[in-house]
Amino acid sequence: MNCQAYHFVETKHEQPHMNEKPTFKPRDGNPKIDVHIRNSRSGDSRDFDPTNSVIDMDGIVSTEYDVVACDDYQEEIGVWVRNMPEEIKLANPDFVPP
Repeated sequence: MNCQAYHFVETKHEQPHMNEKPTFKPRDGNPKIDVHIRNSRSGDSRDFDPTNSVIDMDGIVSTEYDVVACDDYQEEIGVWVRNMPEEIKLANPDFVPP
């Protein structure tokens, strides 16, 4: 993955980067990234809505970022397996991404 937006999501997930210095910058409005805010005390989970001014933030709050769509996406067969950390490949030799 050579995408700067995907690199951002990997950083937020504290995951190893598939590309340390991505050069591809998607057009404005791409990709679509869903942001999920979860409150572990209440079990509350909702998508971020900047128009909602009342969100209970007591307890531990976590944020999840997910790339869900991108009009600039170009399929690259085998990229996940090629870039998978070696220890994960060894632990899951038959892994085939969905």
